[in-house]
Amino acid sequence: MNRADPLFPVGQARLEALGVLACACIMAVVAESVAATYRGLAHGEIPVLDLGLVMYVVLGSATAAKLVCLVVCNALKSKSDSMVALAEDHLNDIMSNLAALAGAAATTLVVGGWWIDPVVAMAISVWICWRWFNIARMQVHKLVGRGAPVEFIEQLKALADQHHENLTVDVVRAYHFGTRYLVEMEVVLPADWTLKQSHDVAMLLQHKVLRGDGAATVVRAAQRAAGTCDLR
Repeated sequence: MNRADPLFPVGQARLEALGVLACACIMAVVAESVAATYRGLAHGEIPVLDLGLVMYVVLGSATAAKLVCLVVCNALKSKSDSMVALAEDHLNDIMSNLAALAGAAATTLVVGGWWIDPVVAMAISVWICWRWFNIARMQVHKLVGRGAPVEFIEQLKALADQHHENLTVDVVRAYHFGTRYLVEMEVVLPADWTLKQSHDVAMLLQHKVLRGDGAATVVRAAQRAAGTCDLR
C-alpha cells in the first residue's frame, strides 16, 4: 500500500479506511440476514408466496417504470456519477423483476418445479453482485486517487507547452479527487524574470486548466514555477 505505483500518484493509504467501512456495511447486512434466517427456522415465520395475477401486474408495472427511469439516467450519466449508480440500480431492478416473473411462472407451470424459483433468484443475485462489485471498484479507485489516463496527461502537457514560449514543463501529475481530477504542474521559467511575470504566466496556465481546456473536468489545479536550471 505504501509502495510507489504509477496508477496512484498520491498513494493508496485511504484504501484502508474504505475497506473498514465496506466491511462494516457487509457485517450489518449479514447480521440482519442471520436474524431473519433464525426467525424463519426457530419460530416458523415462513412467508406465504402469492403467485396470483396481482403479483404479475405489480411486477410488470414496476418493470415498465424502471425502464423509463433507466433511459433517463443513461441520458444523464455523463454529467454525474450519481446517474451512473442510479442507472445501474434501475437495470438491476429490471433484471431481477424479469427473473422473478420467469421463476414464478416456471414454478407454477412445471410439475415438481419448486426448485426453479430459488435457482433463478440465486443466479440473478450473483449477477447483480458482480455488477455492483465492478462499480464499487471503479469508485474506490476514484476515492483513493487513481492517476488520470495517459491521454489526458499528454493533453495537459500540450496545453502547457503552447501556453507561453518561455515556459518549459517539468512535471505533470493528474489524479482523481473524487469524481474529477486534481492537476499538479511544475514548470520552469526564465531565471531573470520578475516574480510578478512568473506569477502571472503560471496563474494564467492554472486558469486555463480549470476552465476545462482538457477533455476531462478538473476540480482543482496547482502549479509551481521555478527559475531556469540544469536538470541533467
